[in-house]
This record gives sequence, structure tokens and C-alpha cells, in this order.
Amino acid sequence: MRKGIIATFILFLISLSIVLLSFSMSGRSTYAETARMPFLTNHMPDIEEDDDRVFIRHRIAPANPEDYGRRFIGKSFNLRDAGDLIGNGGVKMTKRVSMTYDDVLVQKEETPYLFYGNGDTADSQKIDAKIKEAELSSPASADDRMVTIAVERDAIYRFEPLTLIIAPGKEKPLMSEIEVYVRRAANKQLRANGDGRLSINVQPYGSGYKAVYLHPFGGSIGDYEFVVYYESKGVKRVYAKPFYVKGRPVPPVDRTLAVVTMEYNLPISDKKIPGVNGGTGDYHTIYDWVRAMNSDTFWVLGGQTTGWDASITPKKVWGSIPVKNIELFAESKSKKDVKLGAYVMSYFTPGYGNQNAGYSISLTYGSSGVQASRHISLSCKKRLGDIIDLLKRFQDNKNVSYLGLDFIRTGEFDGFEMADEMVSVTGANAPAGWSSMKLEDKVTWLANEVVRSKEMLSKWRWFRAYKSSMVIKSIRDAGITKPLWVFTLGWNHGVEHGQDPYMFFDAGADMDAVMLYEATRDVYQQMMVHWPVYLSGNYNVLVGNMIDKRLLDGSELAQLEYAKRYNEACQKLNRNNRVRGVFFHDISRMFWSKYRGIEVNEWAYINASVVSRMREKYGETMIQTSIDVNDESGEGVLSIVNLTGNSIEGIEIQPYGGWELKGVFPAKKRIEMLAGNEKLQVPFNFGYRESMAGSKSMIAFRVILPGGEASVVFVYTNAKRPRALVLASPEKRI
Repeated sequence: MRKGIIATFILFLISLSIVLLSFSMSGRSTYAETARMPFLTNHMPDIEEDDDRVFIRHRIAPANPEDYGRRFIGKSFNLRDAGDLIGNGGVKMTKRVSMTYDDVLVQKEETPYLFYGNGDTADSQKIDAKIKEAELSSPASADDRMVTIAVERDAIYRFEPLTLIIAPGKEKPLMSEIEVYVRRAANKQLRANGDGRLSINVQPYGSGYKAVYLHPFGGSIGDYEFVVYYESKGVKRVYAKPFYVKGRPVPPVDRTLAVVTMEYNLPISDKKIPGVNGGTGDYHTIYDWVRAMNSDTFWVLGGQTTGWDASITPKKVWGSIPVKNIELFAESKSKKDVKLGAYVMSYFTPGYGNQNAGYSISLTYGSSGVQASRHISLSCKKRLGDIIDLLKRFQDNKNVSYLGLDFIRTGEFDGFEMADEMVSVTGANAPAGWSSMKLEDKVTWLANEVVRSKEMLSKWRWFRAYKSSMVIKSIRDAGITKPLWVFTLGWNHGVEHGQDPYMFFDAGADMDAVMLYEATRDVYQQMMVHWPVYLSGNYNVLVGNMIDKRLLDGSELAQLEYAKRYNEACQKLNRNNRVRGVFFHDISRMFWSKYRGIEVNEWAYINASVVSRMREKYGETMIQTSIDVNDESGEGVLSIVNLTGNSIEGIEIQPYGGWELKGVFPAKKRIEMLAGNEKLQVPFNFGYRESMAGSKSMIAFRVILPGGEASVVFVYTNAKRPRALVLASPEKRI
């Protein structure tokens, strides 16, 4: 009996030793290792998931035609003064607005770059010929001038309109006798206006006329000139007035940024967070995850106005929870070297919070007429003041390094309450009696024109980008000095929603975080065409995607598609430069969304690998890593290349295997020395759990340098192409 007990006890000890050894070989870190670098375990606790309604959607893909018929299903606009909007004002409409895909969006067979200042067409050649002919006969004598011309300013930024004033000379010419164009000063090439046309509208102004130039999206910086062409009774004259289009130099970032975002409007202090080494922790643990993802920056939602927060009033416009979350993260004991950013959801108010807070409401138009949207008007002075006040509060916090703006735009089809300002700023031709028309009729007219006329659609898009740019400029002018980033849409670089990276940079943005998510594979590929054609130059552009398996079609595994899209964006987004970073949106989805699709730690390894490939591509790391596996034999090779000419001593290797695997066992876990430019191959083997044989499972390695910097690489077994995604050139791959 006694011998049996002893034998049983010995067997227990042996079993326990095997279990502990198994954990160790599958990558369990020691306490000392954990203190140096968080190591992710494949034994994650069960964490309660949030309702998906918690997470904000950022729809940016082109709309389906059916969407427009379902657009106006929110609250009807409760007019405070019905007399302001009721009545037809004498406007005769031939039809209601037809909200179709064909009318609203640039088509695939068309190029949106027709509007980017390209005046080299048959029309431009014909106009150019008549201008040159008239220039030869235009006298230099001021006594013979039919008109005199002047500009408001000698130089403009790309987001600023420029008005040309035309005063009569000997006698006042008819408006029909005057044509206005803009051309490059150096080569005299005609350039299109911001509405896509070469000719600029001429309108009455005082005793003379005016013409408003809108620098086209993507137009070049440099010397330009207005050209006024006059023709009457056989007399042809040309007058020119120079001006300069300038760009704001953008402060460079020290190092390519790796950013984790958090868009969350629930108390972070109450949340249970999985620990990077197993178990659970509190909100302090989130910083460990940021570091585990090879990231050095954490951007968190700090300001939001919602309709479901009963405490929101005109005197208290910001929900208290996001503000408190920022304060907690700013004072966290785990923050250490991670830089914190706080951003504001600027003009979008979920749940119609714009009405609760007493803001000017952005108006939309559809089958039910004029209605309220969930956006605040870009012309609302109260909202701008409230945004500035909150940003100043964050700026005064010494532990907040960056400030950000999200939703600095209207919706897909709203903002029409700004019809008056739009007509004034852009020089659009409005109906007779415009000044006496009621607001409802102005909204109706503009909505119809935007759908009917490409010229008006282009003017409308330009105007909204101008208004968003003026928000940024006003924030800078108010004394906001910390580095400022903006989130912008990825589809057609935000033009449809009134955003433009060049205009935003000129207005004062230091970084543009481009949201390349909520897009099908086809749409994403179109983005990868639009952006490099459009974006060029030394600008701080970051690329981001969303942790949501529903939004990642195109590959066998959503997570591989996710990494693949980062790969493509880092290589293609800027035509003759490079992106300045990546951002991962967002960590709350990684923790608590049921649509994350895979384990929390797998997302962390993928994100860390994205950063590693980016660092390799831009020469910001000492080593390059890659994996090759043979799924049938359960064998593989981890390759480590020293990218420097100096030897590196004391490199550690930490393996990870998905829960489907028994473990991943490298031949060595430490490299005493890697000579300069040496390539070392470390064999490893892996095995499935019996019930999981043949499953797709992650294998990953964290290769840690002596200073703590890590290079992470992953692969999924049994995939169509079971290889690690790398940004390095093909000849460097195994």
C-alpha cells in the first residue's frame, strides 16, 4: 500500500515536470524575461465580450445604390422655428434629388484626377491659342486698358480660395465679354479650377466683377497667374496677375511611428484585461500590450458627444467617461516610455447628441425632404470653441504627447445648411433671388445641383474640405501647439467627404492617419491606385486598418489579409516618399469584440510583425527575421539576418504556438553572437494536438536584441502560402 502511494506520488511529480517543461518549451517566459519584454502566452483567460454596438463604424467604401433609399431612417428634424424652413421661396424643382451611385460617385471608368489641375486637353489647346493671339495685340499702355485687375493676396495655401477683382477701365464691359483662367507662370499651361473646369465663373461685384479660384485637389505648389481674356467688337485683350500657391512645411517625425489606438466610450477602470503572460489585469495592463505589439505610441478617444448620455447638455457637451479614461492612462504606472495621444470625435455625434448639446445641426436631404443628421455643422462656432477648450485641457497634461481630431467632416450627404457660405466662398452661380430664399429651399437646390452637376459636386467637395481645413487652422490659431494628427478617410483620399491631406497639412496638421478599413479587397486595391497617384512629397502619413474579421476579405484567413494590406500600404501609399508609420485600430476591439476572429495574442503578434517588417523596410532595425515551414513534416526554419556590419551579442528567441499546437520547439533560444551581415538559420519543429491535426495555427517568434528591441515574425500553418509576410525585397527571403 505504502509503495503504491510512493509510486503514485513519483508519477505525479514526473507528470508535473513534463507539463512545466512543455510550457517552457512552448514559450513560457520567466519572471526575469517578463520584466525585460512582455511575452505572450497561448493560454488566455475568458474575457467577457462587449455588445458590437459599442464600437463605432467608419464606413468609407463606395455606397451601394440601395443605401441611398434607406439613408433617412433616423429622427425627423424637430424644427425649433418651422418658419425658417417651410415654403418654396419661388424655387421650381423639375424633380426630387435622385440619390444614385451613378450620380454621386466618380465612376470606375473615369479618373478622379481629371480634377487635379490637368489642363492639357483639346479645350485647353483651343483656349490657349486664342489667348496667345490676343496677347500679341494687347498694348502695354495703361491708357488702353479695358479693365484693371487685382488679387486679395499675393500668396495662398492650398485650402484657401483666392478672389480676383476686375474693375472697369475706359468703360464697363459686359460680363459675357470677359473670361477668366489660371495658368502656371513658368510654362503658361492652363490649369483646371477646383471644380474641374478651365473657365472660372465671373460674377458682378461692386462696379465691376470678381472671379474665385479654388486650387484643385492635388494641385502643385508654385507660381501661377490669373488670365483675364476680353473680347468685344473685334477688340481682343489679355491681362495677367501673378500669385503664388504655397505649402506649409510639415515637422518631421523622429522615427517611423507604431501606434495602437483605442476608441472606447466605457469606463476603462471597470474592465478586465487579459494579461500578456496569462491571467487578467486592469487598465494598466494595456500598456504592456502596446509594447508587446512593438508600438511606442497609444492614441485614445478622449472627447465624444453622444445622444445616449443623459448628462450631455449645452453646458456640458463632453461625456465624462472618455475624458476620465485619458486621465487614468496619463497617470498610469505602466505608461513609462509609451507616448500617449488624446483625440476628439469632432463633428459626428452618435445618437443625435448634437441636439442634446444645443449645436447647429448639419442638414441632409432625401425623399422626406430636409432632415437632421448626426453631424454638427462645420460652421458651428460653439462646437469649435468646445473642441479647442478640450484640446487645451489635454495640452496642459504633461503626460499627453499628441492631440488628435477624428470626424472633422460632414457625412456622406449632409452639410447643406452651409449653402449660403458655399456659394459665397466658391463663386458658384446661384438662382435669381438667392438672398431672399428660405433655408429649406437653398438646401433643396444645392442638394439637387450636387447630384446633377459635376461642376457643383466638385465645388461642394472642395468647399467641405476648405471648411474642415479652417477648423484645423482655427485650432492652431487658438494656441494648440502639441503635435496634431487627423484621421482621414481612405477611399479616394477623403474627397467625397470633404477631406484632403494636402489641405489639412497646410492648415496645421502634423500627421495624417489614413483609415484604410471597412473596404472590400476590390476597394482596397483601388485605394492602392488612388493614393500613390495622388500623394507625393515629404508628409507624415500613417496607414491603419481595423481589427475586425468581417472587413477583411480577399485571403483565406482574415488575419493574413490584414497583414497583407499593411504590407501593400507601406510600399505604395506615397509615390516618391514613404509612410511615416502604422496604426492599429483598435485595441478595445482586440480585447472585447466578438468579431476579432482570433485570439487576442495572435493579433498582438501580427501587429508586432507589421512593425518589424516596416522597420526592416526603412532601415530602422539591426536585424531581419523570416520563417519557412514544412507543414507536413512539422519542421521549419527561423532565419535571422544581421543588417549591420557589427556583431550583436546575446540575442534571445521566444517561440509562440497557437492553441491548436502542442508547442513550437526551436533548436536554440539564445544566440551568443551574430557576426556583422551574418545570416543564421535556427531549425525548429512543432506538433499539433491530436484533435487539431491539420488545423491552421499560428507559429511566431519574438527575436529580442540586447537592448530589448524585438523583431517579430509569424506564419500560419496549413495555409495556401504558409509563409511569413515580409516587406523586404524578394531576394532577401528564404
